[in-house]
Amino acid sequence: KKVTTQKKDIQSVLVSTYFPEHQSELNIPFNHSVYDELSYYYDQNENSHTGFKPYLYSETAKHVDLDVQKAALFKNKSSKWGKKLWNEHFFKVQKEDYWFTIDPLFDLQIGKDNSDDVKYTYNNTRAIQIQGGLGKNFNFSASIYESQGRFADYINDFARANKPSESYGLVPGRGKAKIFKTNSFDYPVAEAYLTYTPSKFFNFQFGHGKNFVGDGYRSLMLSDATTSYPHLKISTQFWKIKYTNVWMWLEDVRPSLNIDGLNTRKFVAMHHLSYNVTDKLNVSLFEAAITKKDENNGFDINYFNPIIFYRAVEFSRGSRGGNAIIGLGTKYKVSQNFSTYTQFVLDELTVGRIFDGSGYWANKFGIQVGAKYYNAFNVDNLYLQGEFNLVRPYTFSHKEPTLNYAHYN
Repeated sequence: KKVTTQKKDIQSVLVSTYFPEHQSELNIPFNHSVYDELSYYYDQNENSHTGFKPYLYSETAKHVDLDVQKAALFKNKSSKWGKKLWNEHFFKVQKEDYWFTIDPLFDLQIGKDNSDDVKYTYNNTRAIQIQGGLGKNFNFSASIYESQGRFADYINDFARANKPSESYGLVPGRGKAKIFKTNSFDYPVAEAYLTYTPSKFFNFQFGHGKNFVGDGYRSLMLSDATTSYPHLKISTQFWKIKYTNVWMWLEDVRPSLNIDGLNTRKFVAMHHLSYNVTDKLNVSLFEAAITKKDENNGFDINYFNPIIFYRAVEFSRGSRGGNAIIGLGTKYKVSQNFSTYTQFVLDELTVGRIFDGSGYWANKFGIQVGAKYYNAFNVDNLYLQGEFNLVRPYTFSHKEPTLNYAHYN
């Protein structure tokens, strides 16, 4: 789309005054609707790495003018509070070599469940978000959410059935909750991270949040379905390659595994290698290993090796020493508006038992096939996505139950 001279003038003001995060090393908060739109702009240019999310503002700015996108949401307000409400950060300090912003956030929902037990559903979230930067390469972000909610009856039942010790329930995707009024949940959430980019090749992040692997609506490798978790992430990018290492600290919150009031802790080490084979084809390799913390085990130092094959470490330690999973992903740009993607994950496989018709339980794998169609059938802004996922029983599980591929149930 053409940008008028007037809009260009607005953008120069935005960059220097309104939204310093657009030039930062912060993450663009991940949700599917926003990222589906970003993927469209990514696909208009040469092949890019879209398989590990969230994206950095700085890398996304190479594919889409974020200031133009934000300016389209502006309201014509002249008063101070009108601008604060619609067009600006609530509070901002910006100098030549540092900046920070503070913003209140609200998410208010109300709905109806037709069951006899619940008259209405609601979610009431208030939050504070703090973001900032020191110099050009170091940034920080912190968000604190306080929420109360009552959901559709099947979600309420799930939340209570999977509750951790000393709680009323476990809200899917958010975490531990206490009771609030009648049949409702009170669940606080805190997310924060530090991000540092010392050169164009590396980005380091440490914090408490979520990640997502793949180009689909779901992911067979790492999804955003669970609550946040502490993690260390290193991203390395050069030539046609982007290589991401993640080390995560997860918890098994089943009351039967609770020890002295503490959840059972487990660790995950993960590699994701993305390679742009051609201008249209991207291939990615994935590997993860899970270990648990006990008197004889922990986060084995071998798993801190950023390039080792985890399967070999798991084999050397013994079958109960860890649970390794490998995977393969592809993305093919048929055109600027149409692309296909796949994922295949392998937990365990006995080749001789695949076609014997027995449904052998130890053949554990999953397959994903999908496609995205932008401006479908030449209709501007019509976006279609279709996806098929098939996962064999017992995939992501382990004979040592704590080593399942899960966090907070």
